[in-house]
Amino acid sequence: MGTSWGYSNFIKRDELENKIGLGNTLIIACKVNVNAGMVDEMIESSIVEPEVSPSSLIEDLGSLLESKKYGDVSIKVGNRKILAHKNILAARSSVFAAMFEHKMEEKITNVVSIADIKLVVLEEMLRYIYTDKVNNLDTLSYQLYTAADKYDIPALKSLCRIAILGNLSTENVAETIICADLHSDREMKSRAMQFLSRNISVALGVTKSKGWKQMEATHPHLVTEAFETLASNMYQNLAPLPPAHDTCNRRNRAEYSRLGAGMLLLRLPNSLLQRPRNLMRAKNCCDLSTCSSWRPNFAPFGTVSALQLVMGKETGRSKGFGYVQYVEAADASKAMVQKNPRLVEGQNLKVNSENGKEV
Repeated sequence: MGTSWGYSNFIKRDELENKIGLGNTLIIACKVNVNAGMVDEMIESSIVEPEVSPSSLIEDLGSLLESKKYGDVSIKVGNRKILAHKNILAARSSVFAAMFEHKMEEKITNVVSIADIKLVVLEEMLRYIYTDKVNNLDTLSYQLYTAADKYDIPALKSLCRIAILGNLSTENVAETIICADLHSDREMKSRAMQFLSRNISVALGVTKSKGWKQMEATHPHLVTEAFETLASNMYQNLAPLPPAHDTCNRRNRAEYSRLGAGMLLLRLPNSLLQRPRNLMRAKNCCDLSTCSSWRPNFAPFGTVSALQLVMGKETGRSKGFGYVQYVEAADASKAMVQKNPRLVEGQNLKVNSENGKEV
């Protein structure tokens, strides 16, 4: 048999008894050698770490909603009812929580009737409540945003806001401004206004959209705000206009016309010019080096918030025109009706409205 583990040194019992004889004492000395490394290696290799199963919470809650099992409240839209669970709805929405905590009709009848949200929107809102997921966000972003705001689901509202702002265009920016204003969303409204006032081409495109027409009809104060934002942005970013051959062509929506010595005046559409504004253009001031002397001529009509003489970047000299801005648009209107010209430092300074029509 084997030659390892000391087997070759073994002795049979009867042979051992014959050698030591009866009455003698046998002393056995043992020497044990242990290969610790081999033992450790064998133990470690035999251990298999258990694998953690992936969580199925989202899928399970989604299945719970779809299965309509164990539901204790019905959400009614038109003739359709969706069975849901009060505890889940209350955990995700403070509005639903209030319904079920107090003695309201919803708590007594176990029915929540919704008249201002479409069924497809409600289904996606419930999907998000149960699973943190939503389908068709691009097409339902505005409606889901409204539903999320109504039922106080901040995470869904934020998700919709990101989708809306990520898809801003000349066709939907007016709709976005209306939506933000209705729900007091300053961030979304500010971003939409910035998009509108990014450049004049965008503004002109927006005024052709259905959303802008709706805003003019139902939210005229937003038209005023949009116009003021655009005018303010144009004023803050005044710069010499490029040569006519670089910007003027019949395809451009913005129309430019030459005034004086190479000056260009942008003509805005009537939809942007139908309301009083607080910004006026002053021209025929080529020899002036500062506009500080203008204030006495315009101060009698109201509080002047800013004066600017447009200077050439290369020459450092006046481009021949500047701007006067009043705090109130009504004051600008009063100043407009005064007869031109105004004598400033020996020059006949003329003012006109931003639509290019001299008063």
